[in-house]
Amino acid sequence: YSSAAVFRGEEFRCCWLRVVGSLSERAAVVVLYGR
Repeated sequence: YSSAAVFRGEEFRCCWLRVVGSLSERAAVVVLYGR
């Protein structure tokens, strides 16, 4: 593996986790207050 590819993978994973976190947070808000 090249260090560039590893760094890109880490960056992608961080971005993905951030997206999933924001979506789950929004979903939780909808579930809690959307009833």
